[in-house]
Amino acid sequence: MKKVFILSYFFTPCNLVGARRPYSWYKHFHKFGIYPVVITRHWNHPVKTINDSSIPDISALKIEKHDWGEVHYLPYKGSFRDRFLLNHGESWRLIRRLLTLFELVFQFVHFCFNPYRFFYLYIEQLIKNTSQPDAVIISANPYPQFAVGYYLFKKYNIRWIADYRDDWTTNTRLNKSGMVQKFIHKLEKKAEKKWVSSAYFFITVTREYIQKIEQLLNKKEGFLVLNGFEETDIKPIKKTKEKNILNLLYAGTVYERQQFLILADGINQFVSENKELKINIVFAGAKVDGRIPNSVLNFQEQVKEFVNEFTVTERLDSETFNAHIEKADVLFTVPYGNLKGEMPAKLFQYLSWGKPILLGGNDRGTINDFLKPYSLAWIAEDKADVLSALTQINNALVQDNLTLREEDFKYIAQYSRENQAQKLAEILHQKI
Repeated sequence: MKKVFILSYFFTPCNLVGARRPYSWYKHFHKFGIYPVVITRHWNHPVKTINDSSIPDISALKIEKHDWGEVHYLPYKGSFRDRFLLNHGESWRLIRRLLTLFELVFQFVHFCFNPYRFFYLYIEQLIKNTSQPDAVIISANPYPQFAVGYYLFKKYNIRWIADYRDDWTTNTRLNKSGMVQKFIHKLEKKAEKKWVSSAYFFITVTREYIQKIEQLLNKKEGFLVLNGFEETDIKPIKKTKEKNILNLLYAGTVYERQQFLILADGINQFVSENKELKINIVFAGAKVDGRIPNSVLNFQEQVKEFVNEFTVTERLDSETFNAHIEKADVLFTVPYGNLKGEMPAKLFQYLSWGKPILLGGNDRGTINDFLKPYSLAWIAEDKADVLSALTQINNALVQDNLTLREEDFKYIAQYSRENQAQKLAEILHQKI
């Protein structure tokens, strides 16, 4: 059985989506001939805001061992900026900004300034006290963790794999408008080429990402390993509890380039033609640090005369979130503007719930291709398509004849995290 280290800043019990991918490998690798050893930090607090993800936790080292693998939770002192923020909160804004800038720049100047160097030092001790692993997978972001792989390869010739949950400097969502942003991006690009050039190969979540990263790294080999869902929660689809209400739900983060104009126009038209119906819209988890994204506020303004309830929540506990899912009649999302290759993890969850899915816009790429084989997916290119989709869904719910086909169940099953873990395990056995 091969021994593989998995280095990930985010890991269970962290409640962020980035923790689920490495956790799934830890949970399933043993079924496919791999013994996983996870190296992460302590997560003894829930993450409700962006700053919560960098709160220090200096609890003593904890090692959990099971028959199938082990997890090493390391004390996390945090950077000087993290500790300053913990002690002073949102005060001393200028000092916080200067500390942030210092850390952003100097982590690329010398490894001693890298905030994830403590992972490297711990792995060194682990190797000396036990044995060298067959490979190390480093799951990012944070992307400066890739430096750990570079120095492990440099000193111990350890084969390491770069896991891109998103692309880094090739990401077209990056802000490169100012001089400081351009300077930092230049440093990051140089570091990405240097560090990942030492990786044995890399994995990521869309084919478009593979192409961009291979081009940046001069054809360093990349493989597709998707996210997925842990377990299906497909239940018989029930008609709406009240025939005059239709509940729409958006799960998770809303990004700047996502716009809801097509959906707004279609919903308004639908309600105008079905005055007896009430529309309830929920954005579950879209409020971040107490702030509702502008695109959601614009959407709310556009539909305020036609929608009965419009709710935007912060990150929810699983019980509350599941209650929203249970109540939802339609799960919706929208493309990422003109960006190609974006694949939100929420879509795997959408599939696993076996409910109707409405895409308000057509990205003519990854999202469209992913939803198209699913019989309960509607891809709306304009308000007429939205009107048609909502009409069909509502009529089917009222008549209680909205059902999944056998092909749907087969299609959904391939995206389980266990299947994706098997795929990665096969790649590891083949390449290492």
